[in-house]
Amino acid sequence: MRTSVSSSMPEPVSATVSRAIFDASRAIVICPSNPYLSIDPILSIPGVRASLKEAIAPIVAVSPLVGGEAVKGPTAKIMRELGIEVSNVSLAAHYHDLLDGLIIDTADAGQIRGIDVPVYATATLMQSLEDRVRLADEVLAFASALAIPRLERVLSPGPSVGLFA
Repeated sequence: MRTSVSSSMPEPVSATVSRAIFDASRAIVICPSNPYLSIDPILSIPGVRASLKEAIAPIVAVSPLVGGEAVKGPTAKIMRELGIEVSNVSLAAHYHDLLDGLIIDTADAGQIRGIDVPVYATATLMQSLEDRVRLADEVLAFASALAIPRLERVLSPGPSVGLFA
């Protein structure tokens, strides 16, 4: 029984949504959107983050930054106000526990070394239908290259084999 429509706690993700995340076949793509205003509210829904961590499909984010600025919207302004460097390094750190890979613009290729997940640099600015189709194809190809490591990580029953300090 629901007691209030204006509850401050979001409802947990439904079993249907959780299953859809788990069953994603090729990739889960975090589109080039504001991580703080658009993506974080979705990730804060109870169960979404956990479902994503258990998903078999690789999770790839497309950065909303090009040349150290947001393509549109207040992403860069929010990052500065939070004292966060406006960079793809910061974006990767923000999503650190979810991503298998990050797609950044070629203008930011110099940041690749500071990012702790696989990175693919390409033209991310979408000004035409052809740009959108090309980027979508590249996102799926990159995700496909990350699929086996993701699957091994998700399905492994315990820690990876190896030496740990």
